[in-house]
Amino acid sequence: MKKELIGAMVTPFTDEDQIDYQEVKKLLDIYSMNGHEAIVVAGTTGEESSLTQQEKKELINFVIANSKLKIIVGVVENSTKKAIEQIKELNKLPIYAILVALPYYNKPPQRGIFLHYKKLLQTSIHPIIIYNVPSRCGVSIEYHTIKKLLHLSDKLLGIKECSGDMNLIRLLKKNYPKFRVYYGNDKGFYNALKAGADGIISVSSILYAKDYLQLIKDYEEGFSNELLIDYLNLIGELISYETNPIPIKYLLSKRGFKSMNLRLPLVRLSGEGERALDII
Repeated sequence: MKKELIGAMVTPFTDEDQIDYQEVKKLLDIYSMNGHEAIVVAGTTGEESSLTQQEKKELINFVIANSKLKIIVGVVENSTKKAIEQIKELNKLPIYAILVALPYYNKPPQRGIFLHYKKLLQTSIHPIIIYNVPSRCGVSIEYHTIKKLLHLSDKLLGIKECSGDMNLIRLLKKNYPKFRVYYGNDKGFYNALKAGADGIISVSSILYAKDYLQLIKDYEEGFSNELLIDYLNLIGELISYETNPIPIKYLLSKRGFKSMNLRLPLVRLSGEGERALDII
């Protein structure tokens, strides 16, 4: 299967704390021109938890109207009932898939995670991608839970894997080759490709798409470009200097993008962070 480059899009906020749709359009055009297959809207990078439901709806509709890329929408809820409500609204929209994070804070056991996704898969008309991000949610989905879900529904499209567990990637691709495994960390992508990953959902690809696509091309041709691998690993490390999307909004602002403000409790990059990121 073709390796995919998927961008995780920031949400631009003006000084008046409104979504800047002119900058959204600019970002969408760049994603379209630089080789992305799809974009994630209102995910972690898009500060989903800081958006009102009305803002989120308007943002998604704007992206649908202004982009031909496949659109993946983020859903981050630790209440199954609230997640179902969001998915029912998304069922009305022509999107590609829904990226659903594991429930955060209440830390359910695996049987609770299974029942959570079972309910969502029964509700959604769109394919669902599991967002496995234990650093934010406090829990991680296990292979056997994914296996049970795959036997339950054909709407489970894939996983955004952010735990760094290469063995999980290998197991999933060995036993379920059609299941899409997207690496979710910008650092370590080459190792994920070797483990069988189908692509990456990347924060920094808005600025470094050419490099990611070259890395994929090199891998598919059996060439290991150590300089490029190290370079992208460095970018991946720096892009995580502080909580996402703080660093990427700083980099975008440096490159002339407007409205790269953050909503509390997120704040602008520290002076030390700025000095670190100024090397790239």
